[in-house]
Order: sequence, then C-alpha cells, then structure tokens
Amino acid sequence: MQHDRFAPITGKERPLPRRHRAITLDSIAALILTIGMFLCLLRGTMMWYDYPTTQGQNASVDPWPMQLLLYSLLPFSLLYILLDHRRVLDRLRHPSPLVLAFLFCLTFSVLLSVDLQASLRGFAALMCLSLPPLLYAWRFGERSVFAMLRWFAVFAILANLAFTLISPNGTMTDEHAGAMRGMFLSKNSFGSFAAVCFLLLLPTRTEWDVRNLWRLGMAALAFACAIASRSSTALIVTCVGLAAVTMLDVVGRVSSRAFRSIGVVALTICLIALIGLLGMVVLDTVSSYFGKDITMSGRTELWAALWKHAFDYPLTGHGYAMFRQTDYFREMAQEIEWGPRSTHNSYLETLLEIGLPGTLCWFAFLFSHLFRRIVRLPTERQAESIRHRLTAVVMMILFVSLTEAAQMLSPNSVMWPIMLAILAAPLARHKMWETRPKRKGPLYPRKTDVAILVR
Repeated sequence: MQHDRFAPITGKERPLPRRHRAITLDSIAALILTIGMFLCLLRGTMMWYDYPTTQGQNASVDPWPMQLLLYSLLPFSLLYILLDHRRVLDRLRHPSPLVLAFLFCLTFSVLLSVDLQASLRGFAALMCLSLPPLLYAWRFGERSVFAMLRWFAVFAILANLAFTLISPNGTMTDEHAGAMRGMFLSKNSFGSFAAVCFLLLLPTRTEWDVRNLWRLGMAALAFACAIASRSSTALIVTCVGLAAVTMLDVVGRVSSRAFRSIGVVALTICLIALIGLLGMVVLDTVSSYFGKDITMSGRTELWAALWKHAFDYPLTGHGYAMFRQTDYFREMAQEIEWGPRSTHNSYLETLLEIGLPGTLCWFAFLFSHLFRRIVRLPTERQAESIRHRLTAVVMMILFVSLTEAAQMLSPNSVMWPIMLAILAAPLARHKMWETRPKRKGPLYPRKTDVAILVR
C-alpha cells in the first residue's frame, strides 16, 4: 500500500517507500568524461614500454599505439557532448574575443599552410587531445581539475618507478647514459613532468596534516624522479614552481583586489630587474657547471637560424604543425651541424607555425587570464590555495616552453592538456554573490554582506 502524503497525522505514521538509487544519464555522462580525461592525460605523456633507450632511435618508434589512443578520445568527447549538450552550449554562449581571434588566426594558418594535408592532420590531433580537458574543466571546475591531476600524477610516478625497477629500458644509454626516462620518450620530458607532479602533490598550506603524509611522500618520490632524470631544466623548473607558490601566497595575503594588482605588477617588475641585473651572473655560473651556455639549453645557435624564417609568412606562419614535420624542419635548420630534431622553444615554434597575429592573441589571452587568476578574491582559503598551486603549475609549463618544443598547442605533450584544463576551469565567484544554504529568497547579496566587504 502506497503512502498518502496528504493523509492526516494520526500518531501512527506510515513508513515512507524506500528510495532506489538509479543510474541517470547525468552520472553516465560524468563517468564518460572522467575516463576520457584520464586517457587524455595518459596519451599526453605518450608512456609506452617499448621505446628505445637512445635519443637517436626515437624516429624508428612505431606511432600506431599513440595514434590509436589519441583518436579513441574523440568518441568519449562526442558522446559526452551528446548527453550534456545544454551545459556545453551554455559555456559556448559568451566566448572570449581573444579566443575567437586566436581561433580565426589558427584556422587561416591551417588553410594557408605550405602543406595543407600535414596541417590538417596536426589540427585534428590537437582537437582530439583538447576536447576532454576543456569539457572536464567546464563541468567540474578547478577543484576537481586539481584532484584529477593529482591522482594522475600518483599513477604516473608509480608506473614509471615500477617500470624502471623492472626493465632496463627505464634508463637511457649512449650520450645520456644512466639518466632515468621511465616510460617516456626521453629523460627531458620525464624530468619536466616529474617536476610538475612534485608541485601538484606537495601539500598546500591548508593540507599540512598527519593524514596527508602519504601525499608528502609521493611528492618526495616525484622530486627524486626529477633528480634521477639528470635534467637541468627539471631542477630549475622545480625552483621556479616553488618561487611562484611563495610569491602567490604573499600576494594572497592582500585582501584588496586593487592592491593585489599593484603588488603583482610590482613583483613582476622587480623580478625582471633582478634577472636583468643579477641573473646573468648567476646563470653564467650555473650553466658553466652543467657545461652549457647561459640559456641552460645550448640551443641559441638553432634559435638564431630559425628566427630568420619567422617572418617568411608573418601573418599566417608556415602552417600549423609544420615544424613538427621532420623533412620540413631539417630543411629550415640545415645550416645547424649537430642535426637538431625540434625547435627546442615552444614560443618560437608558435610564431613560426601560426604567425605573429595568432601568437599575440594567444599570449595576450594567456597572460591576461593568469593576471585575473592571481588578483581575484577567493571564496575560501582552501580554494585560494588550490588556485595558487594551479597557477604556479602554468608558470612552470611556461618556463619549460623556453627550452622544449611542442609544450603548447601540441598533441605531443602532457603539458598542453594540463595547461588547458587549468585555464578552462571557471573561476569561483566571490562569496558575496553565492547563495547561503539556509537562506531563502532571491539570489542577491544582503546589505550586511556588502557592509562587511566594504569594511
């Protein structure tokens, strides 16, 4: 007999019917998106067990496992869009003008490429890798993005450590003998990823508790992997991440958005001045210890040669993904005797591929978004700590891009989906505009809330 909710209360209340939990389309869509995001990060690392141990043999690697994993991301993204199309359309309703201008320039760089077929293949691969982090960040926000990146970092570090202990292919031979590469193509990419994992796993200022000791241990393992990779870039990037977190925590103590903006500008100017006045001497000493030039890369000769071709096609570039084509790149860098295989600079690569207008639009959006993330007032202390950590990770990726190719706008690096997920995560609103759980009435701030904020 069903319970009548309009029946009068007689003292003996009838038991309510038991609620059964059902699997809804929304929960299925969330599961599909989560699996797609994990596979996207896995494809970004390009981890595999059968890579050669010498850098010169990477060209002989069979690309079919990575291509299969890459294009398998497309069904996950399309199925999620089909199940949750309203949320996706709502996010696309008010796009950023800078993003639209960048997409316009990117499209023309593909259509007017010197090799249309190669650029179209590269653009399709970029879209397959970009959709999962974009959709995941739109749906779940920066808190869930932070949690997902942390769990993937734990998985990746443990998997690479286990592979290195079990298989001799986990370390490199020849000119990089003894350097740990794990399941990555090279020790440089593994070292940079381990440095990012270290900062992700390091407890935030609100997490220093006995219950988080395991996370501190995982951060120590990630740092040990960065050292074992014998990559000078990884060690410097780790220092950059720690310095960025410290700077952001100092700025976060300011409760006024205007003063935060002034503080960020002042710290940026001081940092540039410090690098200009003292950095050259320090970098010269450190670089001589590693046997490299002052850029810590040994690639200045290559950059000078490629810079000559940067303005061959100033408006559209040579074409998206053209400088990842082996034959075309060798033609552009044929005067370099040591035979480079990439540009070793993501900024220069972006300029060469999509031209000056697209490059300016991309970096204008990137740095303006970072500025808004830093100066935005927090909803709570934990949310601010998460935002600072994610912002520091983006800064680390920007630094890695100085000496490594294909770190941005590329389907060949895990740094791109990480950066895209962080940038696409909607910033939480100020607590003044959020609805209180026990409050009834319209969704607007009370006068007392405004008065507290003004004070």
